[in-house]
Amino acid sequence: NYHSQVQKLALWFIENADDVNVGDDQSGFWNVIYLFRQSSDKKYSLAGYLSLFHFHVPFHKPLPGIIARVCQALVLPPYQGQGHGTKLMECVYDLAHGK
Repeated sequence: NYHSQVQKLALWFIENADDVNVGDDQSGFWNVIYLFRQSSDKKYSLAGYLSLFHFHVPFHKPLPGIIARVCQALVLPPYQGQGHGTKLMECVYDLAHGK
């Protein structure tokens, strides 16, 4: 439910953005990495997110396996240019390497 509300922001900031059903696992599965800002009064607000779709590729070389595709990446304008997109991608690399 949370992601269905959050991804509506993509329509404003990502060209050709579309809603994805992260609950649909028939052809693969989804991960969503959220980035939050913590205010001084210990409240959190969304600063960005990145969605990954994982799917099985039986004929991938050199070995078959699961591939993760970045589908949507969004850092909201007040937080852009501060390295948050890089941190989100580092999370993707860590996830891919099992960290």
